[in-house]
Amino acid sequence: MKDLLDVHTHTTASLHAYSTMSENICAAKAKGLELVGISDRICPAVHIVITL
Repeated sequence: MKDLLDVHTHTTASLHAYSTMSENICAAKAKGLELVGISDRICPAVHIVITL
């Protein structure tokens, strides 16, 4: 059975991966995938100040 998709990849934006988005897309095309998902672990810091 041939894989058609990979919906869980990471890019350098996740800080622990080694591929750029373009590299992930090129690799997916080279493997013959029809769909690739980028699921980076980006969590910008949010600071909330509540005045009581």
